[in-house]
Amino acid sequence: MSLSSDNVPTIEYQDPLDVPRAKLTGDFEFYTFLTPAYPAHRTLLLFSSGENIAFERVFSWLDSNLKAMDFASSIATNLSAWNSTNSTFVWPAPSAAPRVINQTVEVGQRINCAAGRNRRQRQ
Repeated sequence: MSLSSDNVPTIEYQDPLDVPRAKLTGDFEFYTFLTPAYPAHRTLLLFSSGENIAFERVFSWLDSNLKAMDFASSIATNLSAWNSTNSTFVWPAPSAAPRVINQTVEVGQRINCAAGRNRRQRQ
């Protein structure tokens, strides 16, 4: 995902795992590097423009672990949405739950929102 240089994004916080797993490239593109041993990761991005600041929370997960619902011993099991009894996420609103979508896209191409999702508008 390419981020606007007008807002000068920085990584304010990320889960303290084995190594920093969230990165911003020189072109302000954000990505996370996840593995089966570290299938979930939280990042807090800070955007600043003049005197204005905003934060964006990013929860990244490895798609194979989401499909298998295997987040044992990961940061995901510390989240309030995690039900340890049956090892599933219980989302407060089904429309807010993550979805797994298989799509072939070109690198740099815009990916549309999943069906039934509303895209938030940034001010």
